[in-house]
Amino acid sequence: MRTYNKVTILGHATRNPEKLGSNDGWCKLGVTTNSGWGDNQKPQHHNISCFDDHKTSFAMQYIKKGDIVFVSGELQYSKGSDDKWYTSIIVGKFDSAIELCQKKSSAKSEPTKEAETLDDDIPF
Repeated sequence: MRTYNKVTILGHATRNPEKLGSNDGWCKLGVTTNSGWGDNQKPQHHNISCFDDHKTSFAMQYIKKGDIVFVSGELQYSKGSDDKWYTSIIVGKFDSAIELCQKKSSAKSEPTKEAETLDDDIPF
């Protein structure tokens, strides 16, 4: 039987993407998601590594800290230097996706007078 290793997350970028090495096609990024609901939410932090030139250039150009991003890729584990801990990494390769879903808004926008007058003209 053939197996398939794929993980998909939607969360907030915890830092700006960081280019690694001299190769243009390698960057890392942090994403956080919440599990639970209401007051019982627990944040989950995910490390993302991207090894594709196109996806790396997209991430470096468009994704900033606080943006909502969609990431899919392969789940990998690496062992710590003292063999006492493991870390999980989502690896983006050619069949993966890194997409910007929503930019973080810097300031809340106030409704303009023009928008308020348009609402008054609606007959229902």
